[in-house]
Amino acid sequence: MIYQGSCHCRHIAFEVEADWHAAKECNCSICRKLEALRWFVPLSQVHFLMTESNLSTDQFGAHKVKHHFCY
Repeated sequence: MIYQGSCHCRHIAFEVEADWHAAKECNCSICRKLEALRWFVPLSQVHFLMTESNLSTDQFGAHKVKHHFCY
């Protein structure tokens, strides 16, 4: 199934083709307030609907996962 999503300010928009059964609760303060879920899928299944210049990238902890943000 194809799902569409965006960041909180809608500056980053995307489509994902995958099964969401592996979604987990996010532990950041914003997502916990919104009861949002996090979901990891291969990049090949993600299609961004905006230009790459809208993305900033950060890595936390062990620096194994790249997190993309809109700031």
